[in-house]
Amino acid sequence: MSEYWVNINSDYFQIDMSNLGRGPYCGTSPEETDCETSKYYQDQKITLNLFKYKGENKEIFGNSNTTFDTVNGTFWIAIKYDNMEKETMKSSEETKLIQMIESIKKL
Repeated sequence: MSEYWVNINSDYFQIDMSNLGRGPYCGTSPEETDCETSKYYQDQKITLNLFKYKGENKEIFGNSNTTFDTVNGTFWIAIKYDNMEKETMKSSEETKLIQMIESIKKL
């Protein structure tokens, strides 16, 4: 199996994608009571959730089964944006981010 890591940066956000092992920011254990998870975005290829810890946004994280052709077929995707803990993404910025995510594919 080939190992991949892709990093995409803009002036506002950072997207990391990889097939190397990694989990979300938090929320993987039942005892993590300070973590909240909510659906952020989903299409046929990608499922993303917003992870909050103690009420602050920490990461948008999810998986893609078809973004890239890999032996195991699954990539994780982690997204962070400037001042994410204190500010909600504006609608126009969110639209640009979703367009970017939807455009990612192996050529």
